[in-house]
Amino acid sequence: MAYDLGRYAIQGLLARNNVDPKTIDRVIMGNVIQEVRTSNVARESALGAGIPNSVPAFTIALACISSNQAIASGVDLIRSGQAKIILAG
Repeated sequence: MAYDLGRYAIQGLLARNNVDPKTIDRVIMGNVIQEVRTSNVARESALGAGIPNSVPAFTIALACISSNQAIASGVDLIRSGQAKIILAG
């Protein structure tokens, strides 16, 4: 499933950067084609990687620009003071 790839990516990032999953403020992921069996790939990936269910997560589906929009959304949250640690891509 699509969320497995996201889960592996998140687990790798957390392990390499020694980040406590509880400190993440938001998970934002972009995808090109929405998986019909998984309506929110970011949420499923985050939960599978051990990020608490109290951390909001959402998926952006805008074809080729999705990951760029996910990162831009994360930057906006940080700039506006709404978040400190965003996992986006």
